[in-house]
Amino acid sequence: MTSTASKYPNLKIVSMHLNESLYIGVDIVKLQHVAGFVSYTLLKRYEHFEACPALKFEQSRESFRQLIDRIRSFVPLEQCYVLMEKTGHYHKALEQYLLELGISVYLMHVQERPKGLLLTDSETRWPLVFSRKAHISQSKRTR
Repeated sequence: MTSTASKYPNLKIVSMHLNESLYIGVDIVKLQHVAGFVSYTLLKRYEHFEACPALKFEQSRESFRQLIDRIRSFVPLEQCYVLMEKTGHYHKALEQYLLELGISVYLMHVQERPKGLLLTDSETRWPLVFSRKAHISQSKRTR
């Protein structure tokens, strides 16, 4: 496995700003999820969205804790926003866990996939987040 330094030889050291927000997009799958981390500083450091850090984690509380630890390595929890796709019930355990910690969670329901789009087609997949065919709603915190 190649290291980050060898993959991106021009990587810059850029410190996070004090009140900077971290945006986390989570791809929900039945047993494993993938979280991508994006912020102004991370984009400046890695220069490309695709190069920003990501974390693959399982559908378990232990793995959810690993996600939280990774988030805290960037910013305090109050400064992060999570966007997840609404996939039946697979997202519910993670959503509840994040809401219990006071993290802002937004759910995205993609109503229609353009014809010919493959799940591995990353160049055309991410624009779906910003298309009109996506409906985004904020999850409610229960106390």
